Amino acid sequence: MNRICIIDIGTNSVLYLIAEKLKDGTVSEKKQKVKSIGLGKYLSSRGELLKEGVDIVINIINGWKKEIESSGIEQIKAVGTHIFRKALNREEVSRRISGSTGIPFEILNEEQEAFYGFLGATWGHKLGQKVLTIDVGGGSTEFVNGEDGSITNFMSIDLGAVSSTEMFLKNDPPAPGSMRKLRKYIFDKLSGLDKPEYNNPETVICMGGTATTLAALFLELEKYDGRLVTGTVLNRIQIEKWQKILSRMDLNERRKLLRVYPDRADVIVAGTVILNCIMDYLNIDRFIISDRGLRFGIVLREISGFTY
Repeated sequence: MNRICIIDIGTNSVLYLIAEKLKDGTVSEKKQKVKSIGLGKYLSSRGELLKEGVDIVINIINGWKKEIESSGIEQIKAVGTHIFRKALNREEVSRRISGSTGIPFEILNEEQEAFYGFLGATWGHKLGQKVLTIDVGGGSTEFVNGEDGSITNFMSIDLGAVSSTEMFLKNDPPAPGSMRKLRKYIFDKLSGLDKPEYNNPETVICMGGTATTLAALFLELEKYDGRLVTGTVLNRIQIEKWQKILSRMDLNERRKLLRVYPDRADVIVAGTVILNCIMDYLNIDRFIISDRGLRFGIVLREISGFTY
């Protein structure tokens, strides 16, 4: 198998990546697309994903199928993460997505999400001996430690940009008091990281929509390019700067600023606060941003045989 498409359905966004294994054994990304829908908003008070939200996912995937299939792919697969693990009707939803799109759909457990995210972010890089990857998603954040290319431990925290926005940032722009409450909530969630293995990593790689959007802002990109975003370094001062700028804007102003991903304007403030708090809590001075991650890791599983 040489060319494959992986669709990643998360709490905030639906994304696809088309990648190809080249003759020299390297794997090259050919095309990707993202649509922010806020699927987490469609989780009912009973803990079930509503039909309306699932229908949106199905319509997006079916709308993409023609362009995906015209790219010469040999296989297409879809994976779901935190929002599906959380849904009580996950099995029924999984059958609906597979049946309505004709695409195999797999719900990843926490260990699989951590492993393939780490694999995708670190693949092909010469990194320090001790590496920490951080993936801030819509509903959860994954922390994975690795040494010499192998995972030593991981932690998934129920903390995401979508869920945090819905809980705390109800005003537009966000009220200062709400921002303070959000920071306290995040620090409380991060208390589980009080372990020696999360201290003093040589390299910290950050993934997820918030991180890549901030990198695109830093690079002043008019059109998103993952190849430029990957490897961008953002330090603590820059993250704090963007938090102040974004939190003072209303939704329309943030949409105008986020030229490459305006659909992230509603959750970008909470996501940036999460990144800022992580840096403070773990005393991290800088992140290396990666556009690669879970989707790329699943690609490597399918075409290069890496399994958890």
